[in-house]
Amino acid sequence: MVGASTPELGISNGNIKRITGRRVLFASLVGLSIAALVTLAAMALSANGIDALDIALLVLFAITLPWSVIGFWNATIGFLLMRFSRDPVGVVTPVARHVLGDEPITAKTAIAIFVRNEPPERVIRNLDAMMRELVTAGVSNRFDLYVLSDTSHADIAALEDEGFGALAAEWRDRIPVIYRRRELNTGFKAGNFWDFCERWGDKYEFAVTLDTDSFMTSAAILRMVRIMQASPRLGILQGLVVGLPSTSAFARIFQFGMRLGMRSWTIGSAWWQGN
Repeated sequence: MVGASTPELGISNGNIKRITGRRVLFASLVGLSIAALVTLAAMALSANGIDALDIALLVLFAITLPWSVIGFWNATIGFLLMRFSRDPVGVVTPVARHVLGDEPITAKTAIAIFVRNEPPERVIRNLDAMMRELVTAGVSNRFDLYVLSDTSHADIAALEDEGFGALAAEWRDRIPVIYRRRELNTGFKAGNFWDFCERWGDKYEFAVTLDTDSFMTSAAILRMVRIMQASPRLGILQGLVVGLPSTSAFARIFQFGMRLGMRSWTIGSAWWQGN
């Protein structure tokens, strides 16, 4: 979710010291872990002496280590917070503690989905379900839907015109649906969103951005809107991404890993990154 953030309101010295302390601790853990692993690797390679090939292997090993070590400590810290904290999300995003879930939705929000050269049937099905949930929640008057297309294939463009036109007609009296297709894919997806901002951005306080294969429940959207409303300094708020159900074995294993580990990894990274 993207919001029009207000000017800097100031950060307390206590918050600065807390985040700085977390970052120093995290950097120390990462640095010591890398040093220990490189040392162990050097000991393993030095049984018959160190030559140029061993040095090259050590250098390459050291280059690849940070990503793995940072991920390990992110997940470990996140796991500890999830295990021993009553509100791990509140620990890393304090404003979430103040959102009870019954606050009125006062902000006007655009839901923008980006499509390009993909059959629109699944997109329409997901959007239809999302909009029905927003209507059921009684907040549909605070949302507009924009389908931002960069489709360049004439046959798919014809399907989009028909499908999204029917969707707009079906929801005309509840949630406005605006379909726009660019002739030139200038700037790719970033250019697509920039075009939206220039045309319609001043009408909205927030924008929820979705990809073609994205699905977001109304509960998730409303929680993000309430968090943004409660913290006007926020510029970008990102939710946790997990894989949709699939049929292939590899995809299902990957999705299982995401659902099992991504929450702890994300909470751990947010703990030291802060705002």
